[in-house]
Order: sequence, then structure tokens, then C-alpha cells
Amino acid sequence: MPSPEPSTEPTPLSPLLVWLRRLLPLVFLITVWILAWHELRQIDVHVLRSSVQALPFSNMLMLQLLALLAVFSMVLYDWQLSRWLSIPLAAPTLLRYSWVANSFNNFIGLSGLAGSGIRFLLLAKQGVATRTASVYSGAIMLAVPVGLAVLALLVLLFGHAPVSNLGIPNWLAHLVLLGFAAYAPVFLWLIGRGGLLRRLTRGANPLHLRHGLWLIATSVLDWLLAMAVAWVSLWLSGAHVSIITFVAAFTLAAALGILSLIPGGLGVFDGSLLLLLSASGVANASVLAGLVIFRLVYYIVPWFIGLYLGAGLLMTRDGSLLARLARHWHESAFFNVLRLPLGVLASLGVRLLGYLTFVSGVVLLISAAFPTLHDRLVVLHRFVPLPAIEVSHILSVGVGVLLLALSRGITDQVRGAYRLAMGLLLIGALLSILKGIDFEEATFLLLVAGVLRSRRRDFYRESLPLFSRRSLYWLLAAAACLVGYYLLGAWLHEDVVSDGSLWFLFGPGQDAARFLRSLPFVVLVLLGFLGWTFFRMPRPELVLPDRQALDEARRLLQTYGGHCFSHMVFMGDKYLFHSKDRRAMIMFGRIRDRLVALGDPMGAEDAFSRAIAEFRDFADRHDLAPIFYEVDEDHVHHYHDNGFSLFKVGEMAYVPVAEFTLSGKRGEALRNSINRARREGLEFALAQAPFDETLWSELNAVSDDWLAALGTAEKGFSLGRFEREYLSEAGIALVRKHGTLVAFASLMPDYAARVELSIDLMRQASDSPPGTMDFLFVQLIEYARAQGYKYFNLGMAPLSGVGGTRFARSKEKVARVAYEYGNRFYKYKGLRSFKEKFNPEWRSRYIAYPVFTSLPGLLVDIAALIAGGYRRILFKTKG
Repeated sequence: MPSPEPSTEPTPLSPLLVWLRRLLPLVFLITVWILAWHELRQIDVHVLRSSVQALPFSNMLMLQLLALLAVFSMVLYDWQLSRWLSIPLAAPTLLRYSWVANSFNNFIGLSGLAGSGIRFLLLAKQGVATRTASVYSGAIMLAVPVGLAVLALLVLLFGHAPVSNLGIPNWLAHLVLLGFAAYAPVFLWLIGRGGLLRRLTRGANPLHLRHGLWLIATSVLDWLLAMAVAWVSLWLSGAHVSIITFVAAFTLAAALGILSLIPGGLGVFDGSLLLLLSASGVANASVLAGLVIFRLVYYIVPWFIGLYLGAGLLMTRDGSLLARLARHWHESAFFNVLRLPLGVLASLGVRLLGYLTFVSGVVLLISAAFPTLHDRLVVLHRFVPLPAIEVSHILSVGVGVLLLALSRGITDQVRGAYRLAMGLLLIGALLSILKGIDFEEATFLLLVAGVLRSRRRDFYRESLPLFSRRSLYWLLAAAACLVGYYLLGAWLHEDVVSDGSLWFLFGPGQDAARFLRSLPFVVLVLLGFLGWTFFRMPRPELVLPDRQALDEARRLLQTYGGHCFSHMVFMGDKYLFHSKDRRAMIMFGRIRDRLVALGDPMGAEDAFSRAIAEFRDFADRHDLAPIFYEVDEDHVHHYHDNGFSLFKVGEMAYVPVAEFTLSGKRGEALRNSINRARREGLEFALAQAPFDETLWSELNAVSDDWLAALGTAEKGFSLGRFEREYLSEAGIALVRKHGTLVAFASLMPDYAARVELSIDLMRQASDSPPGTMDFLFVQLIEYARAQGYKYFNLGMAPLSGVGGTRFARSKEKVARVAYEYGNRFYKYKGLRSFKEKFNPEWRSRYIAYPVFTSLPGLLVDIAALIAGGYRRILFKTKG
């Protein structure tokens, strides 16, 4: 039997580390901005906007070329490491990979993890061994901050002069610089210590000292060029500051930005630099304008180029590759602690297209909230009639809202969302010109449209799940942006919302009135889109089987045989998926954004793997997660080959009927129970459909008594329900005491195979004598032997045999704890002990699920599906 897919789940971090990772960025950001708030309050937003837009094009072009050179210089990292590790990459491929990794790393940050993760993924897709790719990416991640550490050391060598004018105590500045400078010798130790590097990156060889020095030199050059771009950006915006003071301030701000783990240090770096330079006497507005320009030329434009070059590279649906990378990723101490999800990284290209679409909507809303610049207003009214300006303004707001809404579909690669977004981006660019000659916004929208167009082939899905966690997050983000639009406009126009006289005021320069009229339009557009999406969004064609579909399923089972769950297809509560050749069938249910198949496919075994792949493709086209619940150990290779992860959920008990006996010491306990049952007057009978009304009445009474005793309602999916039509599909085993029905069990044949006989609905009256179930099972085992079956299936013992060795995965060890100590909530051991009396063979059962699926959430969803949905759990309904 093939071994199950190894874990792709990361080793759990301690709760302290988890909360530290969550709170540290927030603490950094809040602290810096509280300290910088005094400077921010003095800035005139209108002046800031004008100063940024007034920068001469020639100056911007020269600055942009310098920034591109700075980003391009980072290829030296990759060139050096590829030579040292003998990685055969062609020069164009190396340059492309390097630009994508470096531009994304600058933009996303996370202490260099993003760039290293991208390199790791790209090299693995190229066929480079995972250990080599790990050393390559890990060494660069270690090297990126070391140049800043060297610069911190140089600032310290100048004494108090560089930091004396930065507005913070000298001892505090020196402490931060000294702490960061200490990383330089630590870096050389990490690189040269083979044992430590092997522990961090799983299998690395130590690099020589000269390699470490080369990486340090490259990192210093990298940081010096970044500083040069930032200094020129500030100088062009009017923030004239001495080089030595700027280097000290930049080094301190960058160190805080790296330590914050916030993407690109956004907020922490900017706020720190603003605070430090303002204290040295530089104008606040000039510093902030320079930072905006620096972000644009050094982060955003290179990232746009990287997105164009790498959107297709950062896209893989190869589940086996992702599983292999995830296993190595999470075995690495570095990557495991820093935790950039590889599942996010593997689809980062398209995810960022969705975020760009969202940002495009935000840009349009911000542009609509701001007043039109005076000089542009004069030109605009000379060539564009007032009605066209008014209509363009309000339509641009609507386009912005729709782009916010469509970004969810872009992230999920929905074809319809792509087509609408492309049209809206072009319309938004045109409206930006007509409403205020905002060519900056128009250029941005056209760039987004161009990048989106370059990835048009990636948009293949037909729909997305409306009721999912991601949809909820998107809705909350969109709502927050609309609230932000209202607050920004109210602030810029001095709280015009309460001024009713503005509603019907039209004319040049009436920006406040335009903003006020746009507010109800924003709400209407969002509500209209939500309504359209709910009623018109294409959905997967999920129709419960009718009689004709069930007859086709019966013919398939009679031709090829089935498994222990096959008979449950006749409950009619599960959807049916047929392979294209109609030789295999999968029954499944839906819960939230998951399609949960019950058991393995049914039909011809040589068609199983293809049916699994087609089912996964069907789910993927609608961005749903395909799950297979309780698959047999003999078929795990099909799921492994299709890129699924596997988790053992328990063991199924199979009684070999030919070997079953009550004699001997092993059968003593069961033999005594059966003899006692016979003395109690228990009798066994097998009823075949059609059943008369008298029997139906008896069955119903026992079933109601059983449900009342347990205080539960009927369940479904993997458990049968008391329904006449379903129970009439097979025989029912009856146990009577002096003629009164006290227990019954519905049979589940496996049709053509005659390998195993199973039972489904099993119920007994509250006054049934002890040993009733033992008696029923023994009689059914004898019946199975008489009918030529090889096994009688006693059902599963949940969590039995899970996590029993020291080599077990972390999730299975947690499940083992539940098995050992959870009997208070569920009779795990009792169920296993009861079935052990029949001396069964135990076979493993697994859940097959896509890589990176959260297993605890999946188990909760499956429990809800069996219970009949979350509504039945939360509101205790019986319907």
C-alpha cells in the first residue's frame, strides 16, 4: 500500500510566538504614528497633493531611472549564489527571476521572506533540488539586512554628530543602531557555521568567508542605492537635508521597518523617517511628499514591472509540487518561524492582480473626494461642458465601487469578473480625464488594465462561493473603504454632509456638492452589485438526483460493484458527479465552499483516478475545495497522485465471515452475551421490501424511542435517516422479543462484488435487553456468510489507530490525545472495544483534502454537513 502524503501542515508555534507575530507589527505601527501625529496635523493635504503633482516630468524620469538601476543591482545576489551553488539558469531566466523576487520583496517585505519564498518556488518549478533552492533563498534572506547593519556600524563610528539633530536621545539612537549593527558578525557566523545553516535550511553546506564578504558588499551596495533614491526624492520635493543626517535617519527608520514585519515597512519606515527628519528642521510637507515619490519610483513602478514579468510564474496548481515544497518549507526552521504561507505564494501573481483592482477602486474614490486642482479646472471647463463633468464625476465613483466589488472575482480568477474589470478600468481612465484631467489616476488605471490583460489566460473560473470567509473579508474591506470615502470627503470639504443647500448646486469648482451627491450613489451601486451577484452569479449545477439518475446509479453499481457507502446514494440527499466516460461516479454534499465526497468513487476502478481529477477540476472552476471523506487505504495512491493531502480519521472494522466463530476463549465474552440474549427470548428475522404498514409502524416506534433517548435528531450525509423510500431499497434485519420489535438495522449491500455487507440505520428500543446489538451483529454475520460475502462491515472506530507512534504528524498526535482522553465527550475507546469482540480486521480510513486546507475547520464543516447544516447546530432546528 502506498504511504500517505506526508504532512504539509507547519509545526504549531507556541501561543506566545503566535500572538507576538500578530501584535508586533501593530505595536510598531501605532507607536510610530502616535509619535508622528503632531507633524502630520500640520500638513496641508491640498498643498501636499499639488507639490507631488507639480514635479517636472524630466526630474521624475531621471529619478525613475535611478530607482530601476537600484532594483536591478539586486541581481548580484542571484548571480553570486547561482554560481556558487552551480544552479544552471540562463541569463535571461536569472534576470527575470531576480527582478520578480526583488521587486515583490521590496513591495511585500516581511523581513526578506517574500523574496526568498518566491525564489524557492521559482527554482523548485525549474527543477532545482529543494535543498539547493532552500540554501539559495535562505542565504539571500540572511544577506539582505546585513548591508543595513554595516551602515549602522558606520553611523556609530561618526559618534554623536549624525544623530544629535534627530529629536531622540542619543543613547536610544545608539542602542538601536548598535543592536542592528550586531547582525553583521552574526551573519558571517550563520553563513560559515555549517551545522547551524544545515539546521536552519535542512541540508545546507557552509559558505566560505569570501562568499559571506561578497554578499555583505552586495547588500551594502543595495542599501546605498536605495538611500540615494530616497535622498534624491526628498531633495526634489524640497526637503534639503545633509547626507550624514539623512543616512542616520534612514538607517534608523529602515531598521524599525524591517523589525516591524509590516510589508515594505509601510507606515513604520515612513512615520519614523518623517519624525526624525522633522525634528532636524526639515519641512513636514516636503518630507512626506518625498516619501510618496520614493514609494512610487522605488516600490510601485518596479513592482508593476515585476508583476508583468512574474504573474504567470507565481501561479501553480500543481498539488504534488506544492505538497513537496510545503513539506520542505515547514521543515526549515527559518521558514517555519516566519510563516509566509506557501499556498498564498503559489497564487501570489493573480492575488495581487485582485488587490490591484481593489486599489484601483480606492484610487478612483480618493480622486473623486479631492477637489479638482485650480489650474486643471480652468482648462477642463474650457473644453468640457459642465453636464459632462458632473456625470463623469459621479460615474467615476460608481466605477470605483464596482472595481472594489470585482476585485474578489479577480482574486479568484473568475472569467466574468475579468471582462467587467477590464471594461471598467478603461472607462475609469476616461472618466478621470473628463472629471478633472487626473492623468496620474488614468495612467495608473491603464497600467493595471495592461497587467490584467497580460494574464487573461489565467481567468478560467466560472464562479466563486459567495458565502465563504474570504467573501466576508472582502465585504468588510469594501465597506471600510466606502466609510473611508465618506470620512475623507467630509474632512476635505469641512463636513458638508449636513448642508442640504448643496444638493442642487452645480457649477465650476462645486466639488463639495459633487461629493455630497455621490454618497447615495455609492450605496446604491454597492447594493445593486450585491443583489446582481446573489441572483445572477453563475453557480455550479448541483441538482439532487431524480429517479432516472438513481436508476443510472443502480445500473453502474450492478455492473461494477460498490463500496460500503455506495448504497447511501439512494438516500437522494447527495449530488452525483459522473466522469466523462460515465464509468465512475462520485456522490458528494456541499457545505460552505467545500464539496465533500463520501467515500471513494464508484464504478470501474481503472477510472477512479481520472474521476478524482475531473471532480477536482469541476470544483476548481467554481473555486470550491474538493474533499473526500473516509477513503479506503487501498486507494490513497489515487489521491496522492492528484495532489491531495491525507489525514487518517480512524479505522474500519471488517469481520472475515468465513473465520468467524463463537467457540474458544476469544469468543467467550460474545458467546455469553448471545446465550443471554437467547434466554431473554430474542429472535432474528430478515424482512424484504415491500414492508406492510404494521412493520412500518413498529420500525417508526423503535426509531422515535431511540432518537428521544439520545436527545438527537436525524442526521444525514454519511449516516442514514428513517425514510421509507430509502429503507425500502434493501432488506432490514429485525430483532424481536416475544414478538415485539426491540431493534433493527438496515442493510447496505455492495451489489455486484459480494465482498462486504454493511449496515446503516441501526436502532434499538430503550427497554431492549442487554446484548441485543451483539445478538443482531452475530446473526447478520451468519447471514453474510450464507449469502457468500467475504466480510461483514461493523463500521468505523473514529480516531482509532491515529497518531500512535512518535513519528506521527503533529495533527495526528493531537487527534491521539482526543482519542485517549476524550471519552467524556465521545465513546472513542468504548466503540473500539465493542467491535473488538468480533475479532475484526482493522483498515485505515482517510480524509483527502487539498494542500494548505485548514484541517480543524474542515472537520467542523464535515460534522456540520452530517448534522444537516450549521442552522441545525446553531438553532437546534429539526428541519
